[in-house]
Amino acid sequence: MENIDKNGFVKYHLPCPLCASSDAVSLNKDGSAYCFSCQQYIREYNMETNHETTNRVNEYQVKDFLKESNFAEIIDRNLKEDTCKRYGVTVKMDSVGSITHHYYPYHDKQGAKIATKTRYTKLKEFSIQGNTKNSGLFGEHLFTKGKYIIVTEGELDCLSAYKMFKTDK
Repeated sequence: MENIDKNGFVKYHLPCPLCASSDAVSLNKDGSAYCFSCQQYIREYNMETNHETTNRVNEYQVKDFLKESNFAEIIDRNLKEDTCKRYGVTVKMDSVGSITHHYYPYHDKQGAKIATKTRYTKLKEFSIQGNTKNSGLFGEHLFTKGKYIIVTEGELDCLSAYKMFKTDK
């Protein structure tokens, strides 16, 4: 196995030549790279592209993760599909039906999707496409009024808290 220096990344969210992911590669200082989608080390990465766009609405174009992911139950967290749909959380599965990625959408105060956080379940690592600088708390756009607020550390904790307190169990 190659020695992967995950602390030496100098560029992120680049396309992968091995699995056709559009943004899962991180580039090291030495020109090598690692793809967090197919989990492969790339000795000499040369697919770097210019990601500048002329239309910079929210500074990035929202990738449609629904083309490569689905709403599904997150069994290991006992989260039903309807809870995931409520928050827009989708998952990507491998050929045997194991979940390999979670996709968490982030929205601005008006409810427009401005970023997506990806959780790589096997690596227990994360990446973000877009910019969460102007986003509210995860899921905040779904609730406009209420008497109480629950603050959680992570997205899965947020889904679990929602499931715990929703009245139509």
